[in-house]
Amino acid sequence: MATYSTGLDKGGAIAKPGTPLTWTLSILACAYFLWTGFALFFSTRIFAAMFASMGATLPQPTGAVIGAYQFLYPLLFGGAAILVIVKQFYIREKWANISATLAVTVVVNIISNGIVSALYRPVFDITEKLNK
Repeated sequence: MATYSTGLDKGGAIAKPGTPLTWTLSILACAYFLWTGFALFFSTRIFAAMFASMGATLPQPTGAVIGAYQFLYPLLFGGAAILVIVKQFYIREKWANISATLAVTVVVNIISNGIVSALYRPVFDITEKLNK
């Protein structure tokens, strides 16, 4: 018959959430998320002003990013940071915890690179038209 742990040690204290290594990596990942979010937030504002001053017609992905960045970025990057911190309390195994942190970091990196590509797409389209 299997026994299930309640999370209490023999002394009656709650088991420690994570190790110093997993906390350090989680905090570094959160710093990366916040830095990327702030950088994209301020650069998207500059791209929006530039496209408005040029009167350029924007492709749908670029228009969606510019139209929704004020609530999308805090939701995406802040949500990823919250997810990585909350994960510390539910995933106790060190390597599973580190793997989850890495997975969230890779997904955030892929999404942020997609956002950057969407922002630069009109610039590349204009440059291509001027070269013809």
